Amino acid sequence: MTTFRSPLPILFLAFLALLLSGAVLMAGADSGHVKQLRTTGSCNNCDLRDAELPGLVAELADLRNADLRGAMMYKAILRDANFTGALLAFANLKGADLSNARGANLSDAITDEYTKCPGGSAGPCK
Repeated sequence: MTTFRSPLPILFLAFLALLLSGAVLMAGADSGHVKQLRTTGSCNNCDLRDAELPGLVAELADLRNADLRGAMMYKAILRDANFTGALLAFANLKGADLSNARGANLSDAITDEYTKCPGGSAGPCK
């Protein structure tokens, strides 16, 4: 006699493994906004939360009022960018070039000694 076993425990464990590995989509950057920034170099009023943008080159970028919280912008080139009203909490800007950037509130952003701050000095930026 064969015993029927429910597949629910196995399905639950598989779902839990996906969730813990980060494979389940979470709320974050709008993919259309990420594409706009990559193609045009600007994206004001955009939702770029948690966006993966390492090495982005966007000199003179218009990022006014953009939500960049938690965005990964390691070694990005953002010279002369306009960050007026942008949210930058926990944005990773290590090694980024922010020379002459305007309106950037970097008090909660992540910068390091390789970051070029808006005023031209080496980071960490304030």
